[in-house]
Amino acid sequence: MRSRKRVLAGAVCGLVLATGGALALTPVAGAAEGAIVQAKRHYAPGMYIVVLEEGGAATASASAIEATSADLARRYGGELSSVYTATLHGFAVRDLSEKQAKRLAADPAVRTVYEDGTSAARTCRPTRPGAWTASTSGTGRWTASTSTTPRARA
Repeated sequence: MRSRKRVLAGAVCGLVLATGGALALTPVAGAAEGAIVQAKRHYAPGMYIVVLEEGGAATASASAIEATSADLARRYGGELSSVYTATLHGFAVRDLSEKQAKRLAADPAVRTVYEDGTSAARTCRPTRPGAWTASTSGTGRWTASTSTTPRARA
C-alpha cells in the first residue's frame, strides 16, 4: 500500500514539475509593449534600428554593446544585421514582427526602436562657424558644403 502511495505521489510531483516547466517556457500573453518610431517609407518589413539606453553596463564598451545587441536580437526573435558603437550605441535587426519589435521597445535596456526606412530633410543650416549645410533638390540628391566664415554677432 505504501509503495502505491509513493508511486502516485511521485507521478503527481512529476506532472506538476513538467507542467510548471512548460508554463515557464511559454511567453506571457500580456507581455509589455513599447512604441516604435514609424518611418515615412520603410525599406522592407521586419527591419528596425534599436538605440540602447545610455549609462549602464550595456553601453560601457564596444564589446558590451556588441554582446547586448546580440542578446536582445536573439531574445526577441530577430537576426542581428549591424552593431553601432561610435556615433550611437545600438544595432540593426531584421526578421522581427511588429509585435516582437514592440516587445523589444519595452525592454529596459532599449531607449528607442525605429522602423528602418527613409525620411526627408529639406534644409539644414549651420548653427556655428565651420558647421555644414545640406539641402535636397527636387531630384533627391544631397548637396553639402562647409562654411568657415564666422557670422557677425547681433
